[in-house]
Formats: sequence, C-alpha cells, structure tokens
Amino acid sequence: MVEIAVTLGPGGGEQDICSITLDDRDWKIASPVAGRKLEIYLGYREVGLAQQNVFEIKTVEYVGPPRSIKITGTAVGFMSTLKVRAIKEFDGQTLGDIIGDIARKGGVSPMVETSLAQIKVPFLNQTTSSLHLLQELERRYGAIAKFDSGKLVFVPRDSNDSMSGIAMPVLLLRPEHLAQWSVRHDHRGAHSSVKAAYVDADTHQPVWIEEKNPHGPTNEQGQPEDMPFRLPTVYPTKDQARAAMRSTLSMLRRSMGEANLALSKGDPWVRSNQRIHMTGMRDGINGQYQADTVTHTYTKEAGLLTTILAKPPGDGLSYGDAGISNDNVFSPSAGSKLGARFVPPAFDAA
Repeated sequence: MVEIAVTLGPGGGEQDICSITLDDRDWKIASPVAGRKLEIYLGYREVGLAQQNVFEIKTVEYVGPPRSIKITGTAVGFMSTLKVRAIKEFDGQTLGDIIGDIARKGGVSPMVETSLAQIKVPFLNQTTSSLHLLQELERRYGAIAKFDSGKLVFVPRDSNDSMSGIAMPVLLLRPEHLAQWSVRHDHRGAHSSVKAAYVDADTHQPVWIEEKNPHGPTNEQGQPEDMPFRLPTVYPTKDQARAAMRSTLSMLRRSMGEANLALSKGDPWVRSNQRIHMTGMRDGINGQYQADTVTHTYTKEAGLLTTILAKPPGDGLSYGDAGISNDNVFSPSAGSKLGARFVPPAFDAA
C-alpha cells in the first residue's frame, strides 16, 4: 500500500469517495475489477480499526514507472441509474416512503430518522433525476442524505448523528490537537429572518410567514437590523413553507464562516456531520463547529492524517449552549474509540 485516502462528504450531492494507490512493482497483485465492492477500515494497532464505508470500485488505472495501480471508488448506492431523469408522482406519501423509493433504485436499504420519516408530503411531482430529487429534499427539510455501508441514511443536518445512524460525541479540540488551522468569518449569510409563502386553501392567495434569526445582524449600537431573506418559491402548504424556511435559516448560518483543520494525529473515528468544540484559543476561534467534509489519508511516509472542513452549526448554538459533559466529549488525545460512546437515536428503516 502506497496511499489510501477516504473523503467523507457532506451530502447535498457530495458522497463519500476513496482513492487507493498500490505498489505493483512485481506485478503480483491480482487485478482489481471495476464494479466490485470494497470495504475500508483505518486505525491503529493499539486502538483498533474504524470502518469508513463500503465503496464500489469505479476506475482501475495501471501506471508506471514506478509500477502501481490506482483505484477510485464511490459509496455503494451512488449509482449512475440515480442520475437518469425520471417522471413520477408521489401523492399523499410520507418522506420516509419517498426516501425508501430512491434507496431501492440505488440498490440499498433506507434508514430515515423517525421525525423526518413521519412527515406527510401531500404531493410531489418528480421531473428530475432521483439524485436531484434527493438533494431537493435535503434542502427543503434541512437534512443530510448519505450512502453509507449499503444504506441510504437521511438525518437532520444539525443532529450530530453519524451516517451509520448513531449519535456522535462532541469532538473537543485544543491547540495541541491541531497541526494547522485557519478560521474565516463571512457576513454574507447575516439575515434577521427568513420569510416564506404558502397558498391559502380558502383564498388561494399567498400567505407569508417568518422565522426570526436570534443571531441576526446588528448595527454599531448593537440594535437588530431588519434584513430578511425571502424564499422565491410559493409552497402548497404551510408545513412545507415552514420546513423550507427553517432549513434555509440553518443554511444561512452555516454560510457565515468555515474552519480548515489538520489534526496533529490522524483520527479515523472523526466523521462528517460531527459537532466540534474549539477551546483554549482566542476569541473568534473558540466555539462550536459542524464537520462538513472529513478526509483521512494514510501514506507510508506520513502515517495517518485527518483534515476537516467545518462550518458554523446551523442550529445557531453558542459555546455555552452545547450541553457538554464528560459523557459526550472526546478529544484525539483520549486514546479511546468513539464507538464506545455512541448512542443509537430513533430511526425508521422504511
């Protein structure tokens, strides 16, 4: 093995991918076959291994010199059949039913968080590919959809649930845990509220509703500014308008900055969608983040490395709101598996 890299994507069309480079100097490695499944684990002899995902081999490339084999793969279920345009009507079904239909097209089983699975969708007309529909449902209901270990997992984006369907502890990072870091703040997502419209069943006229942002922009005197964000779509029901409004508010909060972090020691138990706490640094850095994209890379020369692209949490929680205790926190120096502290949430396998 020369190198192996696994990128755990944030959903929204960005799924988990892997790339592997094998030393083929003696031409003794059996030829990998595109379409075969590949289950990847990373870890340490002293602690154990963490499963990353089950991938389907997409490409196999033979190169040289030096003689080597390069393999790339994507999460099982992220298939080309889901990219084909389809026309279908979903009438009076639940969100769990719709996700289940997409999962079956991808050849995997669905795992939908209970509160999302039970949402009634009065009518949905699909005129795009199933993957495009899946991304639209993510945006509309503030969720994250990932193909993980033969399942299509659909969970609230700010739930801190892993893609294998378990609640994750908070990752506590101090300066000594970081080899390199950068934190950027952005004002573009600063809005006082989000407004959405739905069609009134009696008058057939649009009715506007509003969701306030408690962390909205303020002027130099510290007074709130009136800067609403209006959604252009008029939704058929109030519930759908409210769901889209709250999802958009979370998206705007996440757009107000990002952190690029490289851990001092690679930790293969870190996952996308995991809550992160930065502490022991300065104002403007300390606080809460949500892991967006996580990349674990192993090379012979450097060993195991972990890099994280993180965003502000969409639920707007501050450092003091996190509810941190010794039971739901771990740090890379703790030397213990995350798996020992996982707590299963409520899920519906539709």
